[in-house]
Amino acid sequence: MNSKKLRIIVDIAFIIAGIVFLIFGIRDFSNAIKTTKVTDAEKFKKSYSYVDVDNVYNYISVDNLKKNFENGNHVILLGDPTDSWTQILVRPLNSIVKEHSDKLKIEYLEVNDENRGSINDFLKSKDITMSKTPMLLFLSSGKIVSSYEKDNIFDLEYDGIPIEYWNDTKIEDLKNDLNEKLNSTFN
Repeated sequence: MNSKKLRIIVDIAFIIAGIVFLIFGIRDFSNAIKTTKVTDAEKFKKSYSYVDVDNVYNYISVDNLKKNFENGNHVILLGDPTDSWTQILVRPLNSIVKEHSDKLKIEYLEVNDENRGSINDFLKSKDITMSKTPMLLFLSSGKIVSSYEKDNIFDLEYDGIPIEYWNDTKIEDLKNDLNEKLNSTFN
């Protein structure tokens, strides 16, 4: 009889110990998940396969876009990862910005069906119309220095696929134009 009581006590102790370890294990696992954060650069790489994980893109929200117009100098890309022209533009743009400054980041706002209306409404209040992505905005002291929409970035006469568009000459032209805008915005 004593051995049965001892066995029951040992079993109960093991069950209690198991529950305690389970509770602490779940808590530690939960904390580990919370602290494992994907960086904006990693997230951007998942959406845009043509850039390296070491890229210059930081995600912003529509609210951040509005705050950027209040002050500061910013380069903002409005893009859609399903748009092939945006997919291709991000690589040369990434290279150009990296060459310009190792501290400069492009603030990226992903345009989708949910936020397109609020983005357009806000931009209209600033006398800008966004009909297509990609769109680049250069802000200095919260004011628009210049903006580029798809039609300003790419040659409208081109009727091929986006990946073939960016030859060395076009990248050099884009680099010169953007460097001028970056210098006027950040210097």
